[in-house]
Amino acid sequence: MRASRGLRHQIAGLSAAARRLVGADIAATVPVVGRDEFTAVEEKLATLAKQLDRDREIVTYLAERATRSVETTREWRAPETDQLTGLFNRRSFEDALDGEIERAKRFDRDVGLVLIDLDDLKHVNDTYGHPQGDVVLREIARVLRAAAGEIDRAARYGGDELAVILPGTDLARAYDRGERICEQIAQLRIPRADGEGAVRVTASCGAASARGAKADARELVAAADSALHQRKRR
Repeated sequence: MRASRGLRHQIAGLSAAARRLVGADIAATVPVVGRDEFTAVEEKLATLAKQLDRDREIVTYLAERATRSVETTREWRAPETDQLTGLFNRRSFEDALDGEIERAKRFDRDVGLVLIDLDDLKHVNDTYGHPQGDVVLREIARVLRAAAGEIDRAARYGGDELAVILPGTDLARAYDRGERICEQIAQLRIPRADGEGAVRVTASCGAASARGAKADARELVAAADSALHQRKRR
């Protein structure tokens, strides 16, 4: 028996739905025939629809698992930057320095380091309060980021001590970079929170460098720290 006109319309509608669900290639195989064949086609389409629903559930489940995994990883990993200044934190500084030391050894090149200590931050905190000291640190961090550019690494080493890693930089150039940074810090006029004038601070710097196979991260930091303390004593 031939399918009635109404039945043909129903089959045509199901075929169109099949094209949307499973693609034109599969839908094209659905025959437009009699009632018995129509029932078989309908069952096949229902099965395919259920399979697609299961596939969607699996994909959704996997996506949710991946999202939770990424969020957990982000929570576990320590942030790379100091929250107050936006500079690299101590851990990121140490990782970056280790990387530059390895490159210095591999390619027999220099790596420089400048340590910077703020001379007046304690006085600022005691006189104007810690919020004013935070403003000072953020302004000085802005100077360091501009000085570091895209190649050097500026970090908050700890408290009021800052650091800049200088790849491919010998001692003389590292010293000059440190001097220029300290001069720029001394030129800052940082508005006071109470609106009564501006705060000025100075900084001391110590520079060191290492080259090639003799490069060592701890020795480089120790040399820069020693130079910094000598500068502060003077």
